[in-house]
Amino acid sequence: MRLETVLGGTGLLTCVGQAGSLSHCRGDPWGRPWGGGKGIFHEQEEIIMSYKVFISYSTKDLSIVEDIKRVLTKPEVQVFIAKDAIKPGNRLNDTIVEEIKNCDMFVLLWTRNSKSSEYVQQEIGIARGNNKTIFPIVLETGLQLPAFIKELKYLPAYGTTEEITESLRLLQRDIFSRSEKQQLTNALVLLVLGVVLLWLFSQK
Repeated sequence: MRLETVLGGTGLLTCVGQAGSLSHCRGDPWGRPWGGGKGIFHEQEEIIMSYKVFISYSTKDLSIVEDIKRVLTKPEVQVFIAKDAIKPGNRLNDTIVEEIKNCDMFVLLWTRNSKSSEYVQQEIGIARGNNKTIFPIVLETGLQLPAFIKELKYLPAYGTTEEITESLRLLQRDIFSRSEKQQLTNALVLLVLGVVLLWLFSQK
């Protein structure tokens, strides 16, 4: 019996196999098979490995939001915007609060519209209260950040088309870099967990 480890593009799967075959993996502590299907690593892979970005914005700026979401689209990055992610029947506030609490980065799109939005102000407060990484993007000149985050460095995304494009590229590079680091950390954690579970099985 030996430890089998598979590291793919989106995650890590660890199991105990016979004769090097993953099809003969033993079940996990919850009695589900590893390797071919529904074990803990397989089911949780996408959730664990994704870097979650919450975008706070005014609905009046939705066209800009869609553009920024496209810039950040990547299999390893989940971008939450309320318009797409809230299902019919769900309470808006509950869903948003939960998404902010679970996000890895809170991206604030700061415009005159968002400045006057009560919802955006509340979202910033929730992110601040939960010690989230806040990445403000100022989309219009002459705007100051809210007083309780005024010390944060912001990314200016106004001016010429070239200047705006370069700002969005900086945002993209930052988030993709953070995502890659998180994936590596999570892969190592899962590997350690697999070793611990193997040891526990060996004691039975």
